[in-house]
Amino acid sequence: MIRKMRLSILLFVTLLVSFSSCKESREEQIARMVEEWSGKEIRFPEKPVFTIQCTDTVGAPAIGAPYKVLVYVDSVGCMSCRLQLPKWKELMATTDSQAPGKVAFHFYLFPKDLREMRYILRRDAFTHPVCIDTADSLNALNHFPSEDTFQTFLLGADNRVLAIGNPVHNPKVKDLYLSLVTGRKQAAPSATTTVSLDRTVVELGTFSWSEVKTDSLFITNTGDRPFVIHDVVTNCGCLQAKFSKEPVRPGERMKLNVIYRADNPGTVDKLLQIYGNVEGEKLDVRVKGEARKE
Repeated sequence: MIRKMRLSILLFVTLLVSFSSCKESREEQIARMVEEWSGKEIRFPEKPVFTIQCTDTVGAPAIGAPYKVLVYVDSVGCMSCRLQLPKWKELMATTDSQAPGKVAFHFYLFPKDLREMRYILRRDAFTHPVCIDTADSLNALNHFPSEDTFQTFLLGADNRVLAIGNPVHNPKVKDLYLSLVTGRKQAAPSATTTVSLDRTVVELGTFSWSEVKTDSLFITNTGDRPFVIHDVVTNCGCLQAKFSKEPVRPGERMKLNVIYRADNPGTVDKLLQIYGNVEGEKLDVRVKGEARKE
């Protein structure tokens, strides 16, 4: 088991570094962090309280599952941006279809504003049990890293860390998690192609902050291999993308729909990253606008 964990952690370091353009010192820092948490046992509060949308108290999720995904989110920064609840719903559905009954998802949230937390859970129709840890007791027991990249863990039945990293922020980490819980090897990288975007900035204009704003962009396959989107990652739960998962043949184009739901009035400047079989592995698109008060 220890050998398996070390191999998993080593693989994770390789994947994480491949997504980073940082200097060597940063890569060494990541390696040390991952090595530190490899095989470490996560301690849980004795009597955590789980609720549905901060209202109905329920039991802890699937205590007897052989794997746990532990998601800890502290009160620093934008809670909606860091949570990405629509992406978690997608990942939980995918995991349940590929490894039914094997993985329990434990969300421990330490919000600075309980009303905002309740709003986000209801807005995103997130009905999975969450623990609103107002005392930050889970963090007090474990002293998690301050960087949110290292606040999500895949645990074994003994609550020891098998992998670290946020699978909804990084599709390769998601593939790593799924490969570990299913026992299947990760898919080999697809042959790359070239694509062009009809625009790299989506301008939403000025709109009422309570309005659901939609727009779209087109991606044309200019290469000689089929283009496949592996995932679309945003830096805020208020921004989502809808797209076909069918390969785009050379010379053809696909439509990607952008959906924005403002949390509050203000300037919109969000990042949408399209991961696929292209050089550099991703395409960056900015989404801008002004959400005004009614």
